[in-house]
Amino acid sequence: SSLTEALAILSDRRFQIAILDYNLGDGQSSELFSILKEQNCPFVISTGSGDEETAARLMNQGAADYLIKDPERNYLKILPVTISKTLSRHQTEGQLQLLNRAIQSVKDGIYILDCRGNIQYINNTLAEFSDIAPEAAIGQSVQKLSDRSFSNLERSPISNCDSRLQLRRWSI
Repeated sequence: SSLTEALAILSDRRFQIAILDYNLGDGQSSELFSILKEQNCPFVISTGSGDEETAARLMNQGAADYLIKDPERNYLKILPVTISKTLSRHQTEGQLQLLNRAIQSVKDGIYILDCRGNIQYINNTLAEFSDIAPEAAIGQSVQKLSDRSFSNLERSPISNCDSRLQLRRWSI
């Protein structure tokens, strides 16, 4: 019910998710955002007097979702779905970050193509070997990589284009 109370609780406890009222008795919940982000805790904001601008601002600051409290308390009916969706999205984001770190740390060059042969992703190893920034490679034809000196490298497709993307690796 107060910012002071929330700060005290967050100093010695961790949560899987936090549901925060926007206006607290002695401050605003946005003052807790950095602590929650540091603890890797997703949070949902609820408020009795909100608008789209406030919702967009809070979500840009890291809120996973935003609920407007209505006098009939109908927002409580969607709260369980909001919590479930937020936890699922948070878990998926964590898995994607882990996978990205793993792919970036592999010593083989890895790239992903769309079905037109345009680069959608290259890892750091291939970027360094081909002397191209990953951001500069995105959207370019795979020919951009083939133009480099790769005659001594083994190319092996990991999957085909059935899923509209191809994943390939270079053994360096």
